[in-house]
Amino acid sequence: MNRNYNKIEKLTIIDVAKILHKSEEFIRYGLVTGALPFGVAIKLPKKKKYNYFINPKQFWDYVGNEKNIENIYMEEGIFIL
Repeated sequence: MNRNYNKIEKLTIIDVAKILHKSEEFIRYGLVTGALPFGVAIKLPKKKKYNYFINPKQFWDYVGNEKNIENIYMEEGIFIL
């Protein structure tokens, strides 16, 4: 599958957790601590919750084998643009 990175693709914590077969909490904590190299967690001043950003290109580079990812997407019912 060829990816067009000029197109905006949004990956959520839920999507990433399903793809990696990890909990949402695992993904959030990995982003907060910097242990996962494909996104960031930012806590704005005077806010209690973090905001998360997952960079699609960095995520797919981290995951690697796109053929297996297509199968995971089909199994999990996740659709991307």
